[in-house]
Amino acid sequence: MTLAKAFEAEPQLPEIYEADEEVKALIDMARKLEGVTRNAGKHAGGVVIAPTKITDFAPLYCDEEGKHPVTQFDKSDVEYAGLVKFDFLGLRTLTIINWALEMINKAAGEELASRRWISPRSRWMTRKASTCCNARKPLRYSSLNRAA
Repeated sequence: MTLAKAFEAEPQLPEIYEADEEVKALIDMARKLEGVTRNAGKHAGGVVIAPTKITDFAPLYCDEEGKHPVTQFDKSDVEYAGLVKFDFLGLRTLTIINWALEMINKAAGEELASRRWISPRSRWMTRKASTCCNARKPLRYSSLNRAA
């Protein structure tokens, strides 16, 4: 329900608005606030990917613990800024990743998990948290298995 819809739906509201200065002031203030984001939220499995530093595209703030950077944009603004967002907790996403792995394993004739994909240098950089936005810094993994 918006204020405009309330004015249309309730015939007495416009009358009260015109007759009572306090009601008028309150509704005028409410109109200014209507639609404004009232608090920030963080999606547990949401990841935003930028081609360069994320601060080139979006303002950031730290979460309550002061450990993780979070965009101040909502999901629509993230897309409008040209950034890529993923929901890694979404069941559909997990299903698609599983299908992709199954198809790759079938085509390769072996399990991908059995291959050594990450170079020692990449593993060291990940463990050191020398990654995009240092998002993993608070965790400082001792192994990639712990990261997963």
